[in-house]
Amino acid sequence: MTNNKKIRKVVSGFPIWAGYLMVAVICIGSTLLLVSNKIERQAVPKSAVAAMADEKGNGDVNQSAGGGGNGAAYGNGTGVSTSTGSDGIGAGSITGYDNGGNIDSDSIDAGGITDGNMGGNTGGNAGRNAGSVTGGTGTGLGSRGYRFADNWFMDTRIKYVMDGIWHRMGNVNEILDTAARIRHTSELSWYREWYKTAERIRAIGDDCLEKGHRISAGEAYLRASNYYLTAEVMLHTNPDDQRIAEAYKKGGEYFMKGMELLSAPVTEVWIPYEGTRLKGYFFRADTGAAAVSGTTAGTGTERAAVSGTTAGTGTGTAAVSNTVTAAEIAAEADKAPILLVHQGYDAPIESTKHIAEEAARRGYHCLLFEGPGQGLTIREQNIPLRPDWETAVSAVVDYAVTIPGVDEDNIMLMGISMGGGFAVRAAAFEPRLKLCILNPGYLNVYDIISNYLTTELMNLYEEDPRALNEKMEEIAGYDVGTRWGIYHGMWVFGAETPSGFLDNVKKFDNTAIIDKISCKVLVMDGTSELWGKGQSKELYDMLRCEKDYMLFTEEDSASEHCQVGAGGIATQRLFDWIDENLKK
Repeated sequence: MTNNKKIRKVVSGFPIWAGYLMVAVICIGSTLLLVSNKIERQAVPKSAVAAMADEKGNGDVNQSAGGGGNGAAYGNGTGVSTSTGSDGIGAGSITGYDNGGNIDSDSIDAGGITDGNMGGNTGGNAGRNAGSVTGGTGTGLGSRGYRFADNWFMDTRIKYVMDGIWHRMGNVNEILDTAARIRHTSELSWYREWYKTAERIRAIGDDCLEKGHRISAGEAYLRASNYYLTAEVMLHTNPDDQRIAEAYKKGGEYFMKGMELLSAPVTEVWIPYEGTRLKGYFFRADTGAAAVSGTTAGTGTERAAVSGTTAGTGTGTAAVSNTVTAAEIAAEADKAPILLVHQGYDAPIESTKHIAEEAARRGYHCLLFEGPGQGLTIREQNIPLRPDWETAVSAVVDYAVTIPGVDEDNIMLMGISMGGGFAVRAAAFEPRLKLCILNPGYLNVYDIISNYLTTELMNLYEEDPRALNEKMEEIAGYDVGTRWGIYHGMWVFGAETPSGFLDNVKKFDNTAIIDKISCKVLVMDGTSELWGKGQSKELYDMLRCEKDYMLFTEEDSASEHCQVGAGGIATQRLFDWIDENLKK
């Protein structure tokens, strides 16, 4: 009792304000320590190009004055889409580099530009991002309103990753947990977290395989493949980064390992093309014939086609060998139509696995392939996209007709995303195509790109290309979506500057060759399409060949770009159309 009185006496004699002051000092000190740790090793780029060129990655701090990001500076939105950024914490625009010369914007929000970055995104029907890009709804890809990141660009990428769930190349929690760890202003944070997840799932596959659990290992490898391929895409702001090709090749490697362990009827193939070769995956139809084609002949049972550049052995339906020739296989094989599939601007061909599998189940062979400017063709050989896309498609057709069991009279071509524009050109000049599917269809690529730039920027392009380059570098310095779009576009279109990128894109115009298409065409479209909205219908109306128009709506839950997140209904309607328009 006496001790309690003494304690109360001491406490009562201590001013309350002094206690509050001590707490405040402790809190402020802790905050300053955290901030100092956060900005350590980071630097401000003089320009986005300088950021790309900085290979040293020494992380020296070079702070600029703190201040709010300005969404209104380049904005063209409505509502709050022209809001300015918050004042930040006075640390200035903080951007760091890693040793590959990439921008690491982990603490870019410390410069107060996070709100400016999103200013053009939160305003509803305009202000696509940071005010530097206009048009479309402000909720990211389409108007569904499902958001997985507060950065519209990364949000769309996460939706693409989730698309793999439908064909066993992802798990919901693996994807969402990874997305939650990412700083949405940082390309390197994106790479690190997806690569970390890929390595973890790949290790699970290794462990399963070591213990003899082949199916479990195959399932894990397919998921890891998706995550490797997802990781590398954000590094395209510096195409010289060796991690791009490394992660991409790992994605392809574990894709094939997974498919082989699951006894899938697929072979990795290499297609001769103008002194080099294009990578592809051949999926054999379920015709009951023995196994497959490719650079190495193989044998198996029923649909157990597994081969490639290296012979292997196994048990059950996965057994393969090199004792039977391709000619002997051809003698047994029932001929089936073949669907050729390519992607467009940036997606890996492995992401179209579901189309190939659904084709094979329905009695169609399928050959997924990478063209110029895509996949390993750009990553290893630096061969850019080219407007005469028929050169690649004709090389693929030449190869396809040599595959045992392919019906050369029933060859189909499908172009996905921007590939829907490339495939238009191929259909005009490759007479061996029976059907052509455009998902979606594009008249010209230039309008897709230019429609996402403000009038101010387009005026600069027409009047002063050098000024446009400087302005685009400035915007790229703080907006991750614009930064990626500019430098990825320069890379795959073979340009040195943003204005050169637009110059090259102008060459991808199908307007003058539409009437040369003679095969029947399916144009797929969505009511929530943002990339070249309206072009699919315009192209369809201009076609003079047999044609059909397939529109996906919000009621279908498939209205967004390439029916992302709706693989079930998309493939059902696609292959029902093929069934009805192609004699098997």
